[in-house]
Amino acid sequence: MARMLEISKLTIRNFFCLREFEISFQNRGLVLISGPNGSGKSSIYEAILWCLFNRTARQSRVDDVVNDIVKKDCQVIIDGYLNGKPLKVSRFRKHSVAGNDLVVVYDGENFKGSPSEIQLQLEKLVRADFNQFLLISSFIPERIRTFAAATPAQRLAILGGILDLHHFDMAYEYTRSRLKQYQVELASLEKEISVIERNLEGIKADIDYLERNKAKKKEEAEEEKHQLVLEKRRLIYRIKQVQKELERFQKGKAVDYEAEERKLKEERNELSSKLTQINGKLHSLRQQYHDLQQIEAKDYIGKPCPVCERPISKNLVHRLMQDHKRKMSVVSRQIKTAEEEKEEIENRINELQKRIEYLATEKLSQEKARIQYENELSNLRDKLSFVQNKIDSIEKDISTYDNLLKKRYKDLKKNRKEIDKLIEKQNELNHKIELYEIIKEMFGKKGIRFEYIRQVLQKLEEETQKILYVLSSSKLDLEIEVNNKEEIEIKVYRTGIKKRYEDCSSGEKHRIECALAFGLNRMARSFHLMSTNFLFLDELFDRALDVEGQEKVFEILQQMEREIETVFVVSHRPELQSQFSNVVVMRG
Repeated sequence: MARMLEISKLTIRNFFCLREFEISFQNRGLVLISGPNGSGKSSIYEAILWCLFNRTARQSRVDDVVNDIVKKDCQVIIDGYLNGKPLKVSRFRKHSVAGNDLVVVYDGENFKGSPSEIQLQLEKLVRADFNQFLLISSFIPERIRTFAAATPAQRLAILGGILDLHHFDMAYEYTRSRLKQYQVELASLEKEISVIERNLEGIKADIDYLERNKAKKKEEAEEEKHQLVLEKRRLIYRIKQVQKELERFQKGKAVDYEAEERKLKEERNELSSKLTQINGKLHSLRQQYHDLQQIEAKDYIGKPCPVCERPISKNLVHRLMQDHKRKMSVVSRQIKTAEEEKEEIENRINELQKRIEYLATEKLSQEKARIQYENELSNLRDKLSFVQNKIDSIEKDISTYDNLLKKRYKDLKKNRKEIDKLIEKQNELNHKIELYEIIKEMFGKKGIRFEYIRQVLQKLEEETQKILYVLSSSKLDLEIEVNNKEEIEIKVYRTGIKKRYEDCSSGEKHRIECALAFGLNRMARSFHLMSTNFLFLDELFDRALDVEGQEKVFEILQQMEREIETVFVVSHRPELQSQFSNVVVMRG
């Protein structure tokens, strides 16, 4: 929906030659703004342009808009409505209070930001830039002459600014950019798909190799494992036997040997002690016997008795010798008995010693046997561990193939899933590329842009032809068309005879320019996103128009009055004042 800018009042202070000026725009109909050159007629419309866009049609420098006499406090205020909501725009230059500010209030809300930021917001709000607003709201002869006299290619550039054809170019460039982006993405995607497909082939080859080698390895491993299991059973059986032998040594013989050895040593020690006593006794008896052997009968004869001190008689000596012999016999028997007992004890001690030595030898032999069993048990366990490790290794080798296969099958599934996604994305990209190829063609020179230009020119030709028919009393015809190179051609016919625009008289050119001006304005108001409640026509009644031409222009103006709320006609020709009921005279 087009936005309608309705200006109700324009207030001007110290803008160009206008010191204090105010004018109403509401329901004024046809209004003549009259006055001599330099009186400020065109400055009214320039004030609107400057207030809205900070630019003028005459391309003045920023400070040139300030009144030459006052040289400060330049201010233009537009009061009105945009789409029925109140709008007030105030622009200042070299103002004593506001400086160089721009104030916009729309529907009770103040625009925020710097003047340049507010300017962008304002243009976005009214949906028109400077050039578009010029065409929609004014008729300036120089611009129309430029369009009419321009080359076919230049006319398209002028029309492009009016119709925002750059949006088609932007859309085309955007589409071309996205298309190129999708094509790059597609090429990258196809490379990625190619890499994954090669990976898939490699994975399939790995799986085939692993499956074949797994079967072969499993067959070999099963046979080896069978032999190892038999060896394991044999080792376990022998380990149990050795363990039993060791348990028997530990629980039985070792304890018996120690007890018997202890008992024999105790007995040997007792006999040794007893042998010592017997040796002492035997020594004493032998000494006694030796002493008895030294006594003779002559030792007693003639010697006094140790008791009564009388001489010992032969009979007593005889008796004493007999008694001495008996004592020697007794001692001799005792010595013999002691020697026999000693011999018996020594024999027993020797027997005990031999038994002890035998037990020590047996104990050592048993210990060696125990150590041998323990060593054998350790070796058996080592062998069993080795066999078990080998069995585990075989099972691990087989499980390694299973794990590798499982991993490769997982990789295969993952890659297939990934390639399915990529193919799906590839299809989407191909679809987008096909779509954007169509869109690119649509926004290209042979697409909707061309059709849009053709329809606009058809509308422009219809509107221009209607006006030119009135202005030329049906003597002039005009054709406007666009060729394949997007060049706008204007063909003029006078009473059916084709002639170039450059060959037309000044009056004919002015009629053609007026017709194009009105046609472009109507076309712009029809096709653009904004419109105004006023139209400024500057120097429409050019000296090139004769009386009949002026009458025809009035007919056109009366038609436009029915379409536009207020039409301002700017002219320096005072004789026109009598033909307008509503006249604003500028005094300068």
